[in-house]
Amino acid sequence: MTATQIEELTQLVSQTNQALLLIEFTEIGNQEAYGNSEFYYIDNDFVDWHQ
Repeated sequence: MTATQIEELTQLVSQTNQALLLIEFTEIGNQEAYGNSEFYYIDNDFVDWHQ
């Protein structure tokens, strides 16, 4: 998904008062692309680095 698509999805979920679990494999440096969403990073050793 592009940053624009993620933002549009976030707005839609918020407007409809729904919850969404989106699992995407990315690097921790990309967390700013997720805007107002909660972002959890799990490294290669499956350690949860809550941000």
